[in-house]
Amino acid sequence: MKGIMRPMMAIIISLVMCLSVTYPTSAPVKVDAATIKLSATTLKIPANKSKVLKMKNTSKKVTWSIVSGKNLITLKNKKKTQVTIKAKKKGTAKVKGVITISSKKKITKTCTVKVTSSQWECPGCMKLNTGNFCSNCGHSRPTPSPTPWLVWPTPTVSGSPSPSSSVSPSPTPVSPEAMTDTKIVMTINQKFYFSLQLYANAAAQAFYRNVVSRGPITYDMGPDGENERFGYLEIPIATCLSNSSAVSTGEVFLYGTDIVKLSLKDHQTGALPTRIGKVIPDHLDMIKEATDQKVDGKTIVEFRQYI
Repeated sequence: MKGIMRPMMAIIISLVMCLSVTYPTSAPVKVDAATIKLSATTLKIPANKSKVLKMKNTSKKVTWSIVSGKNLITLKNKKKTQVTIKAKKKGTAKVKGVITISSKKKITKTCTVKVTSSQWECPGCMKLNTGNFCSNCGHSRPTPSPTPWLVWPTPTVSGSPSPSSSVSPSPTPVSPEAMTDTKIVMTINQKFYFSLQLYANAAAQAFYRNVVSRGPITYDMGPDGENERFGYLEIPIATCLSNSSAVSTGEVFLYGTDIVKLSLKDHQTGALPTRIGKVIPDHLDMIKEATDQKVDGKTIVEFRQYI
């Protein structure tokens, strides 16, 4: 038996040696750091807008992070070789992508992000702009009203004032909490429909004009604590601050000029809100159920006109 086994072992060893010569072990692929680069080393992004940054000429995983300006930008949808940069407010930030080759070697690339002023709609020609003047007609950028409520003139009474009189009619303030008869439709997660009654203030009118009247506008509203969901407006709206920080279930309001929020239950906000509208009482009991259900892990909120 031993006489048979020895020749067989010799044959097996010979075959293994032949195979190792014929099919040598492949060497690790060399990474050429000189060819790896970002799709852009400088990005200019208007506030409330997003752009995608990519790492080119590599299939290795990239670790993305913000080097500076964390209050100016956020990183979203981080993928293997790309990331989405969301601009929040004007300023200069820096993003880096790091590729780990080994425990002793890393490749780092940086991109400077310049966040420009947010877009605004020209009241003259309706063109979207980012500067202080309209690039189409030259109209100056509207400035937010400093008054916390909408001011309407007092109706003219019988008897006209004499031409020499310089007294103007005193304005009648309209509380930001006053309601209108105007209603819009708010859809949550493409399944739940709510009637939203608008408030009688300039911000609610601007929201209707700049957001709703353009067609169905969809937001992925993320959680802001257990009481609210929020999303970013593409066009900032001048504030009409309320006199109270208390919001109720189903209220839609602004935080600042460009963050739209939906209240899930009665609570106190961190700052005075600009009230846009509120769900009619008959639908309030459905708010919690609607926001608990997700579409691809997201809370999808859509605003549209009544048809």
